[in-house]
Amino acid sequence: MRYGILNQLIERIHPNKTECLQVLNRADIPLHTNGSETDIRDFVKKTESEWWNAQ
Repeated sequence: MRYGILNQLIERIHPNKTECLQVLNRADIPLHTNGSETDIRDFVKKTESEWWNAQ
């Protein structure tokens, strides 16, 4: 059973297929609403960029 776990997951979400695919109807809404993460993301990117450039 090479794909046993994958098949189990598909069987579990299949009854909710329509609900799960609603995200495709509203691509303008982010998949997460973690505002704190979004707020610091630019800062982290800038910090990482500065670190890599210093190497």
